[in-house]
Amino acid sequence: MLLLLPLDRKIDWKKPPLATLALVLANCFIFFFIQGSDDERWRAAADHYFSTALPKLELPAYIDELEQRGETELVTAAREALGKDAVDARAWWLLVAMQGDREFVSKLARQAIITVDHPQFEAWKVARSEFELRYQRIVTPAYAFHYGEPVTYLTSMFLHGSFMHLLGNMVFLLIVGFTVERILGSGQFLVSYLIGGLLAVGLWAVVHGDLGLLGASGAISAVMGMYSILFGLRKIRFFYLVLFYFDFVKAPALILLPLWLANEFYGLYAGYEGIGYIAHIGGFAGGALTAFVQTRILHTADVDYLEKPAREEQRARGYEQAMNLMGALKFDQAKTILFDLLRQNPTDGTVLSQLYAITRARPESDEYHGVAMRILELDTEDPATLRLMNDTFSDYSEQAKPAMRLVPEALAGLAKRFARGAHIAMAERIVLFLIRKLPTLAPLPDALFDLTEGFRRNRQEKKYQQYLRMLVQNYPNSDAAQRARRGFRS
Repeated sequence: MLLLLPLDRKIDWKKPPLATLALVLANCFIFFFIQGSDDERWRAAADHYFSTALPKLELPAYIDELEQRGETELVTAAREALGKDAVDARAWWLLVAMQGDREFVSKLARQAIITVDHPQFEAWKVARSEFELRYQRIVTPAYAFHYGEPVTYLTSMFLHGSFMHLLGNMVFLLIVGFTVERILGSGQFLVSYLIGGLLAVGLWAVVHGDLGLLGASGAISAVMGMYSILFGLRKIRFFYLVLFYFDFVKAPALILLPLWLANEFYGLYAGYEGIGYIAHIGGFAGGALTAFVQTRILHTADVDYLEKPAREEQRARGYEQAMNLMGALKFDQAKTILFDLLRQNPTDGTVLSQLYAITRARPESDEYHGVAMRILELDTEDPATLRLMNDTFSDYSEQAKPAMRLVPEALAGLAKRFARGAHIAMAERIVLFLIRKLPTLAPLPDALFDLTEGFRRNRQEKKYQQYLRMLVQNYPNSDAAQRARRGFRS
């Protein structure tokens, strides 16, 4: 027995896997609230069955049918069950087997087993009709896979035979499904999941005909197939279990494809009962095919998300190398690596901070001014980045030679971001500088308004009123002044 479970990504609850969660909830709801009363419904139907003459009329005929098919093992077990005086689990098993035998039940319905010539035909017909009314209330056999009923190709994917069956499927779906959904998007993932499930049931129908099938395992195998193709040769972290040995390993995701299929074919060859290996194989192959179409033909997969861990690992190695070079006072070599990292992620505040520290040694250089400008032009509300911008501006305004290269409009924008980002003192300093030097600057009223709002949020009433009046008096016709007048009146 082999179990493979990819554990490469954690769920980002800021972007929850809505389709995966909806599928999990749908399966759980159906099992607990729709299938939940099936045991009681089945017990009521079986109790009624064994209280009538039906067992003596139908079960011996069913055993004869099995014997004609050459199913000797089933015949022996069936005769033992029928030979008991009391109704026990084996008798129930025989009834379940008979009702699940679509060919035999079809003959019963056509009156080909108990014919009109049978002396007890009328009594049988009434009893069978009453039993059918009770049996049809049982959800699971009604919506499990039936070869000739297309709707059951879909409904069978949402039914489970036991709590452990449900639990195993839902754990796999949640762990693997959220990653595939993040790559494909919720809508595309849901469609691919259903297509994979239908292909799984379809292959089962081709191989096994009308043999019953239920459970989401085929669709979840499709998700595993999608995962293996989407990640391809990228190395991911696996949990694996072989018999009683388990461990974690990092290997290319594509290894899932041969190992998973080999495990399913082995289970099929070994003849393990109660598991739909053919459906698993069909689902896995179907999922792999849909993922291939989406990545190679439609190009709808989120490649950035796929590449993110590799980029982060490469960035970490490069950054560590640069820090070691800085520690060895090899600043030019460190700078080369840091600029290369910055090309990969132009908004990396940590890299920009280190580059600023290196280039600061030559405050007249284009490199120094360029790095400072890149920091100060970051468009963000992130507190850590705003703190970097505040510290950089404070230093740059004093160290830059011959002077800062920020245009007045950029200064006004910087003041607005500082005012909104809790760096109110620096915002005030910039706004006052602009009022002294360029009082007619177009963005200045808006910057002044954001400054007043910053003081209001900080509960600095005196300064709030001061700058509110300044805005109304100095820029009476501006939109910002109109907003300020409303605030002043309130």
